[in-house]
Amino acid sequence: MFNSRFLNAVFLRIYCFLNWDSHVMYWASHSRHHKYTLHPPDDLEVELPYDLSLRSFLKAGFVDVWMFCSTLKGAIRLSLGRDEGTVPKRRTTNVNKSYALDSEWHMRLFSRENVEERRRLFNWARVLLFGHAAIVAISIYFGLWLLPLLTTFAAFYGGWLRYLCVVPQHSGLQDDVPDFRLCCRTMILNPFLRFVYFHMNYHTDHHMYPAVPCYNLGRLHQAIAYEMPDCPRGLLATWRELLAIRRKQSRDPGYHHVPKLPTAARVESHANDSREPTLISVK
Repeated sequence: MFNSRFLNAVFLRIYCFLNWDSHVMYWASHSRHHKYTLHPPDDLEVELPYDLSLRSFLKAGFVDVWMFCSTLKGAIRLSLGRDEGTVPKRRTTNVNKSYALDSEWHMRLFSRENVEERRRLFNWARVLLFGHAAIVAISIYFGLWLLPLLTTFAAFYGGWLRYLCVVPQHSGLQDDVPDFRLCCRTMILNPFLRFVYFHMNYHTDHHMYPAVPCYNLGRLHQAIAYEMPDCPRGLLATWRELLAIRRKQSRDPGYHHVPKLPTAARVESHANDSREPTLISVK
């Protein structure tokens, strides 16, 4: 997001603190997710199929008491230097916090030999617990009841828009395939949603070129659109596609949506007609 590595590190930790997330866990998990996208067991950050149900939407989108309890339990275990059985197996979507990752995946990322990273993981869990405990204690002492609602508990309610944006990233598509266009989904959103979602609606493009900063993903998409499948336009069209796939999967559990890829003639025609390519900054 920033040209300064220092600012990126500072705001990453602020975001993770407010979101009850672990930058140590996220870096280890998400780098493998990009390297082995939807190739289990090397990528267990996202497991298909997602639980696309009204219940999962209501839990994640309004007040998710269960996720708060699971996240708190995982943070307490890690703060005590224990990672066995940190959390129960995750079976919903990747909108959950990183402390809610599958315990098997956790052990693969942080083996006993990885002493330094395990120490950083445990220490960050302690920062989370002491920091949020301090916020709650100060709020009770001074009667600042809104403060913990806007900080400590904010990550566990009102997430309906995040759910609607995040779930389409991979839902209904294939796993264990080498083509990002078959396991990731790009959707076209309006400027406001693109901004609040950090342009991650261009998710196929993001997986193909992860070094491109989020604010340049729109330009990247325009540059490679001739090689991309048709993308749904807007959240409504995207969720119509997802629910149609879900209905087919309910009848045939082995069904996966296969996007229609552009023909070789279309790609060749663009190559013959194109001008000098637009350079996409990776800084």
